[in-house]
Amino acid sequence: MPAGRARPAWPKLGGRARGCADLLAVAAGVGRAGAGAAVDRPAAGQALREGLPAEARARVAIKWPNDLVVGLRKLAGILAQSRSRGDRARLVLGVGINVRAAPKVAGRDTVSLADLGACPIRETLLVALVGALGEALREPLEPQRIRAAWSREVDALHGRPVRTESGLAGLGQGLAPDGSYRLHTGTGECAVSASDRIVQW
Repeated sequence: MPAGRARPAWPKLGGRARGCADLLAVAAGVGRAGAGAAVDRPAAGQALREGLPAEARARVAIKWPNDLVVGLRKLAGILAQSRSRGDRARLVLGVGINVRAAPKVAGRDTVSLADLGACPIRETLLVALVGALGEALREPLEPQRIRAAWSREVDALHGRPVRTESGLAGLGQGLAPDGSYRLHTGTGECAVSASDRIVQW
């Protein structure tokens, strides 16, 4: 099952991986100053996409905050948690990606890298994904840079009707400065926070 808001059980910290040829699951911890989940999650989604094989990457979009999708089909997801102590924070990431097969999930269409013409060796993919995530999250994040990289071409929600668990509804408009997601409601604009969940798009 792909990772994401369904909150599956992930391995503990330490940059370890588990899984078979069909599914790759990774858990990693990143310690740094100024970590903030609202911006960290979109940044992690961007990094995960960049770590994919080139032959698949161009077809993959990001569904805010950090799921990777092809059309309406889910390829990968990230479970992100931030833990703070004083002025230090630790970002804990769990990543699940469908490699050679896409599991059947009730109420959700899925896709695998193999469906996109990419069949990387699992260890090679692991190195690429962990490297991309580590590079993106090593330094304090600049929200402007994250927003600039979140283009319409990679935003799966842009221009689509979106509804959240809390009842917010509107057309997707992209990232807000604080990492939340903007919706145009017809009478104005509202933002979806990381604590809310998109249930229809």
